[in-house]
Amino acid sequence: MISRSFQKCFGQFRTLLPTLMIAYVPTLVVLGGITTFALTTGKHVWYFTNDPFVLGHLPFYAGILSNLAIILWGSGATICFFSSGILNKGLRINRYRQFLFISGLLTSLLLFDDLFQFHRIFYIKYLHLTSGCVYAIYGLLAIGYLILFMKEIAATDYLLLALALVFFAAAVIFDMISLLPRGRTAFSDGLKFFGIVSWVAYFARTGRQMLRQAF
Repeated sequence: MISRSFQKCFGQFRTLLPTLMIAYVPTLVVLGGITTFALTTGKHVWYFTNDPFVLGHLPFYAGILSNLAIILWGSGATICFFSSGILNKGLRINRYRQFLFISGLLTSLLLFDDLFQFHRIFYIKYLHLTSGCVYAIYGLLAIGYLILFMKEIAATDYLLLALALVFFAAAVIFDMISLLPRGRTAFSDGLKFFGIVSWVAYFARTGRQMLRQAF
C-alpha cells in the first residue's frame, strides 16, 4: 500500500515537473531579487515581504476601493489570458486569440500601474516625466490598441468598452483639473472604479461569446 502510494506520488512528480519548474523558478527569482534588493538598500527583508497595512499601521479598511480595483484588474487579466489560451487555432480565431492575449497584457499593465502607482510615483520621480506626458503615453497606447483590433472590437458588444474608456478619461480629466491635492479626490477614484468594472464586464462577456462561437 505504502509502496503503491509512493510510486503514484513519484509518477505525479515526473508528470508535474515542467509545471513545478514554471511555477517555482520565477518564485525563487522574485524572492531572491527581493532579498538582494533588501541587502543592497540596507533595509530588512520583511520590509518588502510584509503587508502594507502592517507596515503603515493602517486599519484593514484603508484604501478598500483601491484594493477592490486590484482584484478586478486581476480578474480581467485572468479572463483574457484564459479565454485566449483555450480558443482553437484558426485564421479567424487566431485574431481573436491575439486580441484577448494583448488585452490581457494591457490589463496587466494597468493592474501593476494601479498597484504600485507607477503613473503617480515611479514615472514622475524616477523617470522625470510629467503627469501630462504619462497620460499622453497611455492615451496613445489606448488609441493604438483600438486601431489594431478595430474589427474584432466591432464584432463584440463594445458599448461596455466604450463606457470604460469614457470613465477612465473622465477620471483623468477630473484628477488633472481638480483643486484638491492629487490622490485625495474620491470622485475621480469613483469614476476610475466605474471604468474598471466596465472593462472587466466587457472582457467577461466578450470572452464568453468568443468561446461559445469557437465551440
